[in-house]
Amino acid sequence: MFIRKVKEIDENGKTITQAEANRDTSLTDCQPDKAKLDASKQSVEVLEKHVMVLEGGKDCKFQLTKASRTAKDSLNRITTSTVFHYRTNTDAYDAQIYTIIVEHPYEKGPRLYWITGDISPKTQSGIHKYDLILSKKMADLGTTLKQISKLIDNAKNEGDLDAVVLPLSTEFNRFSNLISKYTDISLPGNRMAFVGDFNALKCLDGILGLIECIATTDLAEICPYCAVVLGCADACIDVVTLPVCLLCLGISLGACAACALLAYMCVDAAEEVRNNC
Repeated sequence: MFIRKVKEIDENGKTITQAEANRDTSLTDCQPDKAKLDASKQSVEVLEKHVMVLEGGKDCKFQLTKASRTAKDSLNRITTSTVFHYRTNTDAYDAQIYTIIVEHPYEKGPRLYWITGDISPKTQSGIHKYDLILSKKMADLGTTLKQISKLIDNAKNEGDLDAVVLPLSTEFNRFSNLISKYTDISLPGNRMAFVGDFNALKCLDGILGLIECIATTDLAEICPYCAVVLGCADACIDVVTLPVCLLCLGISLGACAACALLAYMCVDAAEEVRNNC
């Protein structure tokens, strides 16, 4: 997965800085991060979890799903992760938008909005890149989604990827209207977003296949990065959303896939990750 640009926005959605990233986050030759390896060994107690379809369905043109999980880690820290997943199918494209809301379930405090919008065009080849949108200024979820929509629309003539993702401008507005019926989108929080043309479901299939293979082989001992991937199994399987998995996996996913291919282990799943993540 290539990050094309990194855009920083202010509280009004105006671009402050923009840098060409051209960074491939799918493969890396860095050494394993000890903190991540240690984190993968921490115990997490799931206190409560729910998954429900709010609107639409598999046989409909769109579907809105909510998944939530409240968990306590080994340091007795309790957090709730709520994921709203929207997908739509048209004659021209398939699109998905995820919003993850990470917060304390009982107290007012820091809140994080992690947003991903991806589109797979049916009438042209994809660019297979993302733009990363960051902000040091907090804003509510509703405002953030509208700002992302406006950024996409304003950049429609700036490059090939911008033309491909243009329909996401409308989809972000529709997504905002849909989830406003099921959650308070007026609460402020820190936010970051990925927007691009990338098939998230194929990547998720590869991740789940790789996790299953790692669990039944000695790959985690041969490739330390794969131990981190295995430690993310709970996030990937219970919540079943790509951004939650990537939030946990960080740079370890691509490194694990590369190591698996070199070791001739879990080859099919590793190829799926390398080609689609």
